[in-house]
Amino acid sequence: MRNLSFVFIFFVLLSCKNKKQPDVVEQTRTSGSVKILVDESFSSIIADQIMVFKSDYKHAEFTTIAGNENKILPAFLNDSVRVIILSRMLTPQEDKIYRNRSIVPKTSRFAIDGISLLTQKDDLDSNITVEEVVNILKGTSTSGKQLVFDNAYSSTLRYFKELAQITELPKKEFILYKAIMTL
Repeated sequence: MRNLSFVFIFFVLLSCKNKKQPDVVEQTRTSGSVKILVDESFSSIIADQIMVFKSDYKHAEFTTIAGNENKILPAFLNDSVRVIILSRMLTPQEDKIYRNRSIVPKTSRFAIDGISLLTQKDDLDSNITVEEVVNILKGTSTSGKQLVFDNAYSSTLRYFKELAQITELPKKEFILYKAIMTL
C-alpha cells in the first residue's frame, strides 16, 4: 500500500506541470511594438515595408495610423506617438518644440517623392511648367487650366502652396474632390 501511495504521489506531481509563462518580447530595434504615424500618401508603401521587415523579425509588431499631415502631426508633436513618416522634414518651429522638451528629434530622408500632373484626353497642350502651376495657384494664370486634387489636406497640395507662397487657394481655377476608391 505504501508503494502504491508513492506511485500515486509521483503521478500527481508529474501531472502538475508548470504552465509556460508567455514570452515577454524585449523592446529592441528588431523586436517589440511601435506605433507609427504615416502620411496617407505613403501608407501602402509603408505597409509593404513592414511586411518585409516582419518576415525577418517575427517579434516585431507595428501599429500604423494613416492620415493627412494636419491630422497626424499634432499627435506627434503632443508626444502621443514617437515615430512619424512625412513627406517633409520637421519645420524649425516643430523641431524647437522638441528641443524645448530636451528631446532631440532624429530625422532621416529615406525617399524622394515624385508628382505627376495629368491633363484631359482632348487637351492639345499636354505640357505644364512649374511656373504655370504656381500661376494657377496664385490666381494669375490666363491659360484657363484648372488643378484638381483629391484631398485639401494632402502633403502634395501643401507642397504646391509652399512653392507658390500662398495660404489660400483661388476659387475659380481650383477644384477639390474626394476620390472614392473601391478595391
